[in-house]
Amino acid sequence: MERFEVYVADVFVDFVNRQLVYQSKTRQLEPKVFRLLEVLIDADGDLVSRDQLIERVWDGRVVGEGAINRTVSILRQHFAEFDENKDFIVTVPKAGYKLQFLTKIQISTTKQMQQRKWHVMPLVVSMAVLFVIVLIYWFIRQPAQKLITFEPASRVSAQPGVEYNISTDKKAEQLLFTKWSNKEANAQLELKLLASGQSKPLIGLENNNVISQQLSPNGQLMVYAYRKNDRCYIALYHIVQQKTRDIHTCAQDSLPKFTWHWNNEYVYFRERIDKTQPYTISRFNLATDRLSKMSLPPSDGNVKGDYLISHHGNQNQLLIVRYIDESRAQLVVLNSFNGAEIYSKTVELHIDNAVWLTDNLVALVEKKQLYTFNVATSELTEQFNTPQTISSLSVAEQTLFYSSLSQVTHIIKYDVSNASRQVIDEANALAQLPRVSKQENLIYLSDKTGQLQIHMLSAEKQTTILTELPLRLGFDRIEWAANGEYLLLSRQGAIFRFDVKSQKLAQLLDESAKAYVVNFGEDHNDIIYGSNRSGQWQLWRYNVTTKQNQPLTKRGGYSGRLDNNILYFTKFAQAGLWQLDLKKGEEQLVIEDVDIINWLNWQLIDQFVYFYRPESGIWQFNLTNQREALVMPLYQGMLHQFSVSSDHQTIYVTESAAVEGDVYKSKFSITGR
Repeated sequence: MERFEVYVADVFVDFVNRQLVYQSKTRQLEPKVFRLLEVLIDADGDLVSRDQLIERVWDGRVVGEGAINRTVSILRQHFAEFDENKDFIVTVPKAGYKLQFLTKIQISTTKQMQQRKWHVMPLVVSMAVLFVIVLIYWFIRQPAQKLITFEPASRVSAQPGVEYNISTDKKAEQLLFTKWSNKEANAQLELKLLASGQSKPLIGLENNNVISQQLSPNGQLMVYAYRKNDRCYIALYHIVQQKTRDIHTCAQDSLPKFTWHWNNEYVYFRERIDKTQPYTISRFNLATDRLSKMSLPPSDGNVKGDYLISHHGNQNQLLIVRYIDESRAQLVVLNSFNGAEIYSKTVELHIDNAVWLTDNLVALVEKKQLYTFNVATSELTEQFNTPQTISSLSVAEQTLFYSSLSQVTHIIKYDVSNASRQVIDEANALAQLPRVSKQENLIYLSDKTGQLQIHMLSAEKQTTILTELPLRLGFDRIEWAANGEYLLLSRQGAIFRFDVKSQKLAQLLDESAKAYVVNFGEDHNDIIYGSNRSGQWQLWRYNVTTKQNQPLTKRGGYSGRLDNNILYFTKFAQAGLWQLDLKKGEEQLVIEDVDIINWLNWQLIDQFVYFYRPESGIWQFNLTNQREALVMPLYQGMLHQFSVSSDHQTIYVTESAAVEGDVYKSKFSITGR
């Protein structure tokens, strides 16, 4: 039987192990990337269109331009690790892609086995040597149990407002942070000299538009992201020369976070296409202005992805925190040059911050609790607890710097007729997701007791704690049934129904349903929910009595409400409100500019739709005459979580109160070999 060996230039394509091999170097290809390479090879150097890629690489599933571009980019990066000067994949504008330097050598089965033997032997020997080295290293390191001790924290900055997004240089001489003023309601960058406590001016920098930043280890540069004219940019600021230059354009929905390589020559940052896509990690080379993709997390139902990063202080190791769900995260350590995975471990924490401390120790934060994690032993240790939430971390000279954050949200009752506001809950805590029933009973989630609870304010103005939930405030959904006897909740893909009278919480569907937005349909036994378990976000209907699931949409759906066999719904990655006649199967767009921020909070009352516009406030749309009106104007501190009473006269909304926070430092010492 005749077969082929395939080379791209001098790079051997190992189909068995899904690798690229060049001399003693190998590159392991991701499944989707390897499938892309196979399709390009099958074309024998001819043009492959984007439609052909969708058909053969994505099995005909609808994918965006970004998915194709990312996959091609990753394949290019793999080849570039062998030879940066060759353009292995050529982009033909508006047509597709071509693979260059392709060579196929026809060999017999016998010859193939012989050549593969000699081809693999050097690799086997190299792997054996590497294994011995790793084994010796592991054996030597095993007794090295390191114990870390933190001294009591002292305050570094105590200004009115809050300081956050902190970073220091390697010598702990300068502290960079964002300073929010409650009085002026704006944010400014500040660079503080730690020895004197004086601030250093950042001349030539329009820092009022900066959204995130990071100081370089040598203290001479700052990388930062800023917004201008509804665009996001990443730029470098030279602190001594007081000059700036843009290095990358990021998506408007992106909120970049940064970390520097210890040699000051590479910047790593997270970015995403839009708020419906996960964050990925990229690397920028300051010397060559070359951008490389470092990670590609799973995107199925994951809108956070690789959301935290920190580079080691003196080793070529990049720590990534990858989102799994609200209570779990994956710690991934990559070689910061070639992207090879060194370590991976799932931890049972919701990680809010992470930073390398030293050697194998990493600091992790979950709200107010700081942990250390040893990537050599996978040991997680509680260290200390702070009175306020820890919002950011930095490490230098065996000192941990951290910023605190105290945030309070209230539930506000807004009277539509006279535009007056009244605070419902003034507790110094977080309150979210107000929901008012047809019977005028108000519920909301609050953690004022330290435990997440459902609070209810009845029509008679009596406050009751309905139940405690073994959860934390996050991406939740809660809603009243029309009869006022049940609540519907979703959490991490599962659906729950709470009986208000009996105080019992029952699970209707488990996490395999992947239900992230749930609403009642015709009654308390009829559930409409959005799910991506089919690979795309669609709306489903679940009957509690018969336990039957029924698909409702075919062209996308995320949050749906039912009225006389007409389904009104939003879509996951597309602005607008649609309606679908369930009898006729006809779908049409009703309101074009309903922002996707309304994922959880739009309402349908009688023939009126209520939704939130980020630039103006809460709007009412009349389905009968197609007219709209602003019913609650936007104001400072107003958030987009709201609920409208059945008589249309009262709106309950979440409001952010003033935030406070300071910067602290805690020296640490490490004992053990």
